Amino acid sequence: MAMQSMALLIQCLFFIKQKNESVVIVAPIFQHSPSVLISLKESGIQTPYELNNKDVLFYDNDTDGFSILSMFNKLKIKPNLIRERGKNDYLKLMNQEVDVTPAYLSNELFYFKEKGIELNIINPMNYGVDLYGDMLFTNQNEAKNHPDRVKKFKEATLKGWEYALNNKEEMIQLIHEKYSSQKSIAHLRYEANAIEQVIAKEMIPLGTVDKGRMQYIYDLYTEYGFSLNNLDLTNFIFDDFTVATSSINFTQEEQEYLQQHPVFKVQNMSSFPPYNFNENNTPMGYSIDFTKLLAEKVGINIEFISGKTWQENLQMLKDGELDVLPNVAINPERKEYIDFTSFKQFDYRVSVAVQKGIEISSMEDLEGRVIAVLNKSFLHATLNEKYPNQPLYLAPTVKDAVEAVANGKADAVIDNASTIEYYITKNWLSNLHNINIDNLFGGG
Repeated sequence: MAMQSMALLIQCLFFIKQKNESVVIVAPIFQHSPSVLISLKESGIQTPYELNNKDVLFYDNDTDGFSILSMFNKLKIKPNLIRERGKNDYLKLMNQEVDVTPAYLSNELFYFKEKGIELNIINPMNYGVDLYGDMLFTNQNEAKNHPDRVKKFKEATLKGWEYALNNKEEMIQLIHEKYSSQKSIAHLRYEANAIEQVIAKEMIPLGTVDKGRMQYIYDLYTEYGFSLNNLDLTNFIFDDFTVATSSINFTQEEQEYLQQHPVFKVQNMSSFPPYNFNENNTPMGYSIDFTKLLAEKVGINIEFISGKTWQENLQMLKDGELDVLPNVAINPERKEYIDFTSFKQFDYRVSVAVQKGIEISSMEDLEGRVIAVLNKSFLHATLNEKYPNQPLYLAPTVKDAVEAVANGKADAVIDNASTIEYYITKNWLSNLHNINIDNLFGGG
């Protein structure tokens, strides 16, 4: 098993597929690539559209900077690539010998910050090219013949990353004292914070791989001209091997129930990204993927029920017209007619988004301000119970609630942190920022 970047992984995939073998992704560590282009602020070069026919310092190998090349390809930008990348290329930019150079968000940017030099950052992610970064992978033989070993290695790796992210200062000192003293403590601290951003564990569980996103990345490579043959996602992602090789022993009663219910009707919400939402009439999200995986493992068929309101879904569940609600909060009223699973798919963190320049640390800071919240949700009920005098903007969807703050109709929005961040990023609501507050309602 090995750790490598997405670009090099695809390069390995290309090479190995020619030999009729295969690599298997065990877990992505970086949810986003840290590879960007940078220019001096004073140059005025702020977007890729300004790079047509411009000299751009670049990597020798296409795969090393593929996210940047793919951005150029999608936007039909044709710069003059100078393939003479060296170790300290940032010095050429600093000395104004070049206009643009590649960089890692976690590394070269620190040197400019240290000297007080302002930069423009061109990030492919902001132009529709969002690749995974470092990934853990193995070969198909290891995955098939030693799945327990791979699973334990994966768990140990993710546990190590989890510990490192939760104990950054300890890791910074350890790296500096025992492994590398070339970078200063300040540089290592900057690097740790940048890595935490591209890992994005507050938004996406550490080690999560999305099949749809893998297909999207594969399509980017084929669009650019890499011939990888057909990508079989079933044999490309390790978790699918455990599905294929495991079985479930059902009781007689459970078997009879499954025979009587060959199709399970599952709620598909309109707007609860990144967990459960609908885009272009297609159910999407982690909960949707999880449900599909579970159905495949159990051997049942699923019908996703879309286009209904939350209240309609609850009534359909009561009436037996709906079998499963993947994302539902537990409260005493619902316990009367819903059987809740004993496990959680995800831990949801409630957060607050406000316009930039406004800082809050508790509900007391929002007293008298208008809070946007999803109408008839458990958060709506919680606010009514704990803060009956709080002005509320009742929105039909979380998207509407977030946009209400961006447009000045409300002062803050309270909802799941990942959902708020999704809409801020997707809709380019750069005037908002998301604030995580531990025990938000603790003072109520």
